Amino acid sequence: MCRCVQLKVQLADTIDRRASSAVAEAHQWIVDARSKLAWCADTDGGVDRDGIEARLSVISDLSDSLPDGELIRDTALRRAQNAVQVAADDNNWRIQCRQLNDDWTEFTAELQHIR
Repeated sequence: MCRCVQLKVQLADTIDRRASSAVAEAHQWIVDARSKLAWCADTDGGVDRDGIEARLSVISDLSDSLPDGELIRDTALRRAQNAVQVAADDNNWRIQCRQLNDDWTEFTAELQHIR
């Protein structure tokens, strides 16, 4: 295998790993945020004043962290788009991008609803 082909393969692998890592980080951010949001929405059994204040604080923190989450998501999408350019099977990356966008949209809609 010639040196340029080896470099091309190594570069594609590096881009793929970085994209995988970024997408996983973005998904985990959304999962964690949705878990916190679900706790805020759970009022079964009643909630006392301290519980309400704690939930309002978490909702405020989630709202404040939206720009960070958006940056994480945008970085993941950018890296996934880079992976699309070099991937043998770019359909997988397109599906992951679509899913990441759908998850983000659902999370922000849930947050807006609870606020």
